[in-house]
Amino acid sequence: MPIRIALIDLDGTLVDTRAIDALRAARNWKGCVASLSKTAVFDGIEKLLADLVSNKIKIAVVTTSVSFYASAVLKHHKLPCDCLVAYHDARPKPAPDPFLKALSHFNFHASEAVGLGDGSPDLYGLQAARIRAIGAGWSPTIFEPEKWDVVAAAPDQILTLIDGINSSGG
Repeated sequence: MPIRIALIDLDGTLVDTRAIDALRAARNWKGCVASLSKTAVFDGIEKLLADLVSNKIKIAVVTTSVSFYASAVLKHHKLPCDCLVAYHDARPKPAPDPFLKALSHFNFHASEAVGLGDGSPDLYGLQAARIRAIGAGWSPTIFEPEKWDVVAAAPDQILTLIDGINSSGG
């Protein structure tokens, strides 16, 4: 089956939020939102998301952050998202539940998805959901690169990886 959805982590994958890590760790979400000007979209992410949209691949942001904060990050950085699954929407990563919830939102199967993340909750949640796990190699916080199905050095490699999966029949 062709890839129809990309399940993407927010913090550390789409957006570099290291400058507000202390606020995030304290779960001070209002403080995080007030400090969004200290965050930055990783180079190449806007083009990746535009390419996914133009290729009719749905974008689901799957995060362990709360939806109030995650929505604010997406809006602040003007990042497209077809579906947001946040902390309170399903049992959080590393459980497979948030990934499966995003798939069920579109009635897609795991074989129609790729997951993109940087942390161990992303990796283990994707593996538990039986979704191809692509490591965000551009992230300075990527968890154990050797454990991912594949690691992309830059966002511009993602569409090529998806094309390869599609041409191989999955």
